[in-house]
Amino acid sequence: MTWWMRRMETLQWWLRNLTVGTGLGRFLAPQSREDLIALMTPGVTTLNLGDQIIEEAVMQELADLFPERFIVTFSSHAGFRRKSLALYNSCALRFWGGANMIDRKLEWAFNCSPDIPVYEAWCYRRNLLLGSGMGNHRWNRPGFNVAAKLFYRTLLSREGLHSVRDEVTRGELVAIGITNVICTGCPTTWRLTPEHCAKIPVRRAENVVFTLTDYCPDPEADRRLIALLRDHYRHLFFFPQGAEDLAYFRRLEPDTERMTLLPPDLAHFHEVLIPGEVDYIGTRLHGGMRAMQRRCRALILSIDNRASDMARTLNFPMAARLDEEAVRAWITAPRPCTMRIDQQAIETWKNQFRQPAPGAPVPFSADVVRGGAR
Repeated sequence: MTWWMRRMETLQWWLRNLTVGTGLGRFLAPQSREDLIALMTPGVTTLNLGDQIIEEAVMQELADLFPERFIVTFSSHAGFRRKSLALYNSCALRFWGGANMIDRKLEWAFNCSPDIPVYEAWCYRRNLLLGSGMGNHRWNRPGFNVAAKLFYRTLLSREGLHSVRDEVTRGELVAIGITNVICTGCPTTWRLTPEHCAKIPVRRAENVVFTLTDYCPDPEADRRLIALLRDHYRHLFFFPQGAEDLAYFRRLEPDTERMTLLPPDLAHFHEVLIPGEVDYIGTRLHGGMRAMQRRCRALILSIDNRASDMARTLNFPMAARLDEEAVRAWITAPRPCTMRIDQQAIETWKNQFRQPAPGAPVPFSADVVRGGAR
């Protein structure tokens, strides 16, 4: 190999790393790979098993929509390296799947989900939301800050339809000029049809599985909840959905007689979710969704805006954690599950990717989120 050839290889290596590392690859990358779909998901590098429940639902919907495409998953929690950014930008379609992907207040240099600094947003090709929602409202002051407006206007596709999980999220995005948004609910609810919900028992089971949330502690309220469950159920199961939930539970020093502590994995959770034998009551939103998916009676206890925002849209069983009378009434009185799932909105969002019938209008194409200029 001549001296000049070695120099040219070195120059090519530096140019390749420059385009990938600075985001210029968004504009200079070769043709998008039509066989690849990118999914930004909370289910990778997570301390919350609820994120895995969300990811499973999102993957199920994408697999049905794109049976011949390969879905590449990227963590919304862990950020991107140069090679993963190049792969992400090369995918024909890019989705942000479920979870708390929208926040009114962002920092310029650090954000939680997705873990993309605002000043790097221009490095990424545009994306579509798939059942995403607002994070916890950290400030009472309404509206997006400047960093958040710039971030979402840069990263979210201006064409095609975004799917969000509740009307609050849709309204917030419309307020900053992102109007191509419809409310479909979280993907974990898409298959909770009237036919499915009719199979969920309406009367109390003998046993209950419950959850608590370590990052929103209220020891007195949670002790009262456990005591209330003891009064109405023969046996209790505690499922630690979050990595620190078990430690928080032990700090409460509850009486563990007639109680089983489940290991922190979904397989053991599924084993106890037997319709008619176990109810679910807890502060973990997607633990309740998984219970309803498996046709168990479920009551979600609201501890912040996320459950209440979704409940107003979807009408799933919910009570405030501090409202003991509402919890007791749900336990003792027969209550059918009457979810309000907008199947028409879900089908509208899905139809943009489906092949049209001969002579019908052409649906949304991958091209609208492929290019850096769009």
